[in-house]
Amino acid sequence: MEKRTIELSIEVARRWYKKGGELKVIALLAYREEELKEYPAWNDLGTMKGFYIDRDSIVTPHEGSTTCYGNKNVFKTKKQALSALAMAQLSQLLPVYNEGWNPDWNNGKFKPVIRCIRGKMEISYIEGVHHFLTFTCEEVAQAFFKNNLDLIKQYFMLD
Repeated sequence: MEKRTIELSIEVARRWYKKGGELKVIALLAYREEELKEYPAWNDLGTMKGFYIDRDSIVTPHEGSTTCYGNKNVFKTKKQALSALAMAQLSQLLPVYNEGWNPDWNNGKFKPVIRCIRGKMEISYIEGVHHFLTFTCEEVAQAFFKNNLDLIKQYFMLD
């Protein structure tokens, strides 16, 4: 049997991949599956379900609607919505503890941060990598950690 070589554009291969069957098999001979899958943008998700934070700061189920301007605040899980609620509260506390200071991540200086690694929260010194919970000094970080432990756990989705 004589073998032949064909050129197959990524666009055609993606169409064949979508159709399935033998065409999908041929497309997968030419390209990796990761190259052929088409991932949607947020506007193309279609119907979503999840949770949102209502006017009274209550995490409320969202039973499903198509993506639109009015439901950009829908989180996939309840934990994510609670994390966002905690983040909002922590964002109000940070400038009080830091006395209005904002970190400069381009100055090459190490800063104390509260981070979560493998499910364990810790205060570390970090340089150049943005962290939300960043402080002027370790004493301030320790006080923030001690006084806001439940919110920090909620933010890192540890509960």
